[in-house]
This record gives sequence, structure tokens and C-alpha cells, in this order.
Amino acid sequence: MARLSLLAAFACLSAVYLAWGWSDEISDFAGDSSVYMLAARHFSPFWPSSPVFATFTHEMVYPPLFPLLIGLFGGSMLAGHLLVVVSLLGATLCLYAWLRAEGLGTGAAAATCLVFALMPGTYLQSLNIWSEPLYLLLSLLTIALEVRAEKEGGQRPELWWGAAAAVATATLVRAAALPLLAALVVRLVVVRPRNWRWLVVAGSTPFAIWSAWSRLHQAGVNRYLSQMRDSYSGDPFGVFVSQITTEGRRLLLAWPQAWLADGQNAVLHWLVWVIGAVCLLGWMRRLAMLRIDAIYVAIYSVLLFIWPYPAEARRLFLVITPLLLAQGALLIRSLANSRRNANLSLPSGLWLGATVIVILPSLILTAQRFQQPLPEEMAVARHTEDWYGDDRQRALRISQIFVGTLNGLKQIGSLVPDGDCVFAIKPSIVALYSDRPSYTPPAPASNDEQFDRDIGQCRFAYLFPITTPTISQPLYPIERLKERAQPLLVAKSDREEQFHVYAALVEIGPRK
Repeated sequence: MARLSLLAAFACLSAVYLAWGWSDEISDFAGDSSVYMLAARHFSPFWPSSPVFATFTHEMVYPPLFPLLIGLFGGSMLAGHLLVVVSLLGATLCLYAWLRAEGLGTGAAAATCLVFALMPGTYLQSLNIWSEPLYLLLSLLTIALEVRAEKEGGQRPELWWGAAAAVATATLVRAAALPLLAALVVRLVVVRPRNWRWLVVAGSTPFAIWSAWSRLHQAGVNRYLSQMRDSYSGDPFGVFVSQITTEGRRLLLAWPQAWLADGQNAVLHWLVWVIGAVCLLGWMRRLAMLRIDAIYVAIYSVLLFIWPYPAEARRLFLVITPLLLAQGALLIRSLANSRRNANLSLPSGLWLGATVIVILPSLILTAQRFQQPLPEEMAVARHTEDWYGDDRQRALRISQIFVGTLNGLKQIGSLVPDGDCVFAIKPSIVALYSDRPSYTPPAPASNDEQFDRDIGQCRFAYLFPITTPTISQPLYPIERLKERAQPLLVAKSDREEQFHVYAALVEIGPRK
């Protein structure tokens, strides 16, 4: 009966997530989703070859496995979203398998998995075509196999080989898998199963091959190293101190953001930090035991602190959130078992109740917003993070901007002749929707002579309503072009007192 209940619960969760992620559009303008999709279409046998797809793929910094899988499953954006959803559902199964291998009861393990799946930080990030869910699946699979292999005492060597294969695959999904590989190597050195040296070789070889290829082609992990080196050049110590301070604040914010929507009350915030303290103690306990999950979290956290892009902290934090949650649950179980003649279900019940109380308000708000009627032309907004903000008016406004910008992107191909190129602060998004070469416009700091020389490379520019870390002006470079920008397409507000342009495609004329 218990198994049937678990299967029914997982089937319901799967149905909810499939409805949640069912979309054939990108859901963000950050740029990563579009780069993955360009590479997916380059790899896919179902899409015609395109020099635009090939160019972005060869310049891609990310490992190739995630876009390759999307390409093999059809290369559509729907395939990308479904791969994310299926990966996340698979990750919950691996989390359950790990917790059961650690001796956690069926109900407590299932409840922990369900809480993770229904946390705002989990389901909101799953709307994007990002590689984190697939990496999370592989990292949890590695941990579950390692724990089970150790408990078998060498009787099932295939489990060790499975863990090595999982971590090797993970390194081809995200370069951030290096801490996971390091954690597995530490465990192999400590436990020393039969053929442990060959297991280290098997886990490391794919990443080594990709690294060598990256160095030869000045792409991939070689680009990551270049970014790190450039970020810490000049005054390395001063940059390092600033980085640690900024990243520390971002990571502190990432924890409550994983649990709460914006604007939740102070009581829930305090409860989130109490849960966080328990998880931290659970991690410290397992680190003292040299468990693979705790070693991995420790090394990965160091990587987070030195990574020179603090704005990505919330996204990168997702892959260790279920581990911290599991470590807290395992600590509660251990404390309960240490109390003889006590009610063992009470601590676990309090723990589960606290986690459910925290996520429930956000979950209810999200469910209400998902069912809220939308005009047909704005239905795509239902699959974007911004639609689920607390401020409904602001969410509607941002969603209108997103839809207007997206509709404009779809028309670029019919307005820009084949062979011409387009400037945009998010060139990968323009290239994805138009199949036209796209480049970043000249930097705002460039002088007029340099700007005029560089802007002459393309006759068109698509103006986004967003900014980037290097370009702080919305609709850039409209202020530099001024009367030289001849609008071909304008996405604007029709329902506000003040005229407001969301996005525009312009043809660039000569300086007068």
C-alpha cells in the first residue's frame, strides 16, 4: 500500500511539473537558455544546418552534453523544457534513494523530496532551459550510488563504477561538477574499493578530454579560466575581498529565496533561518564523518565564493539546496534515535511541519497565479518567473514587456534580409529567433569615432528593455544612435498614460 501511495504521489507531482514546464518559448532574457538552444539545434539531426547555429556553438563556454540531449530529443524549445522537468523529477527519485540508503524512513524520505520539489526556488528556476536540473540529477545519482556501494562493503563493484560514470557525465553537463568529482576522489581514497585508481581515471577522463579540446579551440573550460584570471587581475587581494563580501551577501539571500516568495512575513523568515541552522549543523556533522555529500558541499561552496559573477548565486545555489535539506533531515533523525524511550516521531514531525509551513504560502500564491486568466497573446507569461511575483500589477507590467519583446524577436527574420546582421545586447536570443548573425553593440564607453566604426558592421539593431552588468542603459544603443535609428518595429504600451517603448528593431543610418 505504501508503494502504491508513493507511486501515486510521484505521478501527481510529474503531472503538475509537466503542465508547469510545457512551453515552446524561452522564458527568460538572461541569454543562457538561448545559447543552449542554438547549440541544441546545431547538434540536432532534426534541424537544417545553419552557420549562425554553428558560430554560437563553437564559441559556447558550456560543456556540450545538455544541448546535445535537447538536440537528440528534437531540438525544439519544448524539448528543452521537458528535459529540465524530467531531470528534476529524476533528481527527486535519486534524493529519495540516497535518503533511504542512509536509513531514513520511507515517509520522512518522501516528505523531504516533496518539500524540495515544491520549494519556490526549485519550481521557479525549472521554468528556464538551464542545465542545473540535469546536473542535479547526476550529482544526486553519484551520491546515492556511492553511499549504497559503501554499505555493500565491496560486494557490488558495479555501484562504484556507476558512481564514477555518473560523475564523469556530470562534468560534461557543468564545469561546476569539479567539486563533485573531487568529493568522489576523496571518498575513493578513504574507502579504497577494488580498482579505486581506475575508478578515479574513469571519473576524470571525460572532463580531461573536454578541457584539452577547450584549450586547443580557446573555448569551453579554457574560457572559464580566462574569465577568472581577468576578474582577479590588477589588485588580486582587493578584488578577492570585495568578491567574498559581495558573494557572501548573495549566498545569504539565496537561502530564503529558495524557500519564500518576495514579501513574506518576518515569522517565516525567522523560521527559514532556524531551518538553515539545522541544515548547517547537519552538514558539519556529516563533514566530520567525511561523507561524500558534505565534502562536495564544502568544495562547491568555495567555488561559489570565488566565482566572479555574484548575480548567479541564487541559480548556482539550487544544486546544493536538496543536499542541505537532506543533511538537516538526517541530523533530526540522528538526534531522535539518540533519545532512548522518547517519541521518535516528534522531532521528525516538527521538522516536516516547519518546512511545510514555510513553503505553503508561496505555493498557494503560485497556484492562484498559474490559474489566473490571461489574454491568449500573453499566455506564454504563465511560464516565466516574473509572473509569480507578489506585486500583481508589477508582474503584469513585466509580463507585458516580456511578451512584447518576444513577439518582436519573432519578426526580425522577416524584416532583416538574409545575410545581414543585427546588434543586440543579447545576441544569442536574436540569433535563436531570427537565424541572423548577431553581435554585441559597441560598448557605452567607446568614443564617437570608435562607435561609428564598429556600429557600421551591421545595418540593424534590436533594442532590449533590459540591462546587463556591462550595459546599464535600457534600449541600448538608442541614445548613441539618436536620429540615425529608423524604427522598423516597435513594441510599446497602449494602456498607459505615458507612451513607453518595450523593444524595437531599428535600421541604422549614416551619421549626418
